[in-house]
Order: sequence, then C-alpha cells, then structure tokens
Amino acid sequence: MKNIKFSSLRIKIAIIYSLLTLINIVFFSVMIFENQTDLLITNIQIKSNNLVKTIATDLQERVVSKKKNLNYKNIKNYMLTNGVDQFTIFDKEGNIWHQEPISEVAQKRLKIDANLQKKLKEITPDEKNI
Repeated sequence: MKNIKFSSLRIKIAIIYSLLTLINIVFFSVMIFENQTDLLITNIQIKSNNLVKTIATDLQERVVSKKKNLNYKNIKNYMLTNGVDQFTIFDKEGNIWHQEPISEVAQKRLKIDANLQKKLKEITPDEKNI
C-alpha cells in the first residue's frame, strides 16, 4: 500500500470543513436531545402535580378507613376511571393503609418515605388530603 499524502490544499480544506460540520451536527443534536428530555421531564412533573391536586380535591369529602369497605371500593373505582392504576393510601404519619396493586415489595413496605410525605404536603397544603 502506498502512503496517501494530503499535499493538496483543497483536500486539506475539505477534510477540515467535513470535520467541523460533523462536530457541529453532533453538538447541536446533543443539545436538542437534552433540551427535549428536560422539557418532557418538566411536563410530566407538572401534569403529575395537577393530577394529584385534582384527585386530592375530589377525594377530600370521602372517608377512608383501614378496612376495605364500600368507601375504599368507590375510591378505587374513582382512581381507575381517572387513569390511576397504582396508588397508595396512607395516614399523616406515613403508615400505609391500602396499596394497589399489592406486590411482594409493597407488602414488605409498611411506611411511606419522609421525602414523599414532604412532597405531598407541598402539592396538597390542606392536611385533610394526606
């Protein structure tokens, strides 16, 4: 094989411009992807917060006990009709009363994390909702 020599100025300029173009395309593609990801995450957080607020105000008048009675079944049906298929009902101290669906991990967890309790108090300032 012969050693290829890049002695022509046109070839050197073409290679430099090609590299700069490739770097430019990669840079802006990464920036656009990162921006879209941030927007999606923010949008999901806002929609989740709005859903929690809406459901909390709708459920404010309903009474829930530790027993799975008719009120619990009504709340479960309400949640399912609003597109919420996984939910946890707990008291102010974070003790779990009900959890849907029940899994092995859910059965072992008896208390809600303090950070989650804090976030819920920020979203729903009225303590009757928690």
